[in-house]
Amino acid sequence: MKADPFVQLRLLDLQALDSALARLTHRRRTLPELAEIGRLDGLVEALRDAVVRAETTVSDLVRETKKIELATGVVPTYPRHPVTMAQQALSANARVEISARTQA
Repeated sequence: MKADPFVQLRLLDLQALDSALARLTHRRRTLPELAEIGRLDGLVEALRDAVVRAETTVSDLVRETKKIELATGVVPTYPRHPVTMAQQALSANARVEISARTQA
């Protein structure tokens, strides 16, 4: 049983279309651009992870800095003992009062 020549031509056209579709599908899957996109996607993901690590580090440092600010304060230091400074201030004040009395 022989197929009608018109049907045979249609089957050959269908085979050609099917082969072209298979080639295009294979070509699309193996495009070099797809490999580059995959590589860049991996790079973007790695950079996102690095950003998260950096933000976490900054957050930790800010928290630690606040702890340091709360735990420290300015402690005054004097070149001389405060009692000595107070005595000198009193004697200077007394001298000013004496000179004010003598001038009046």
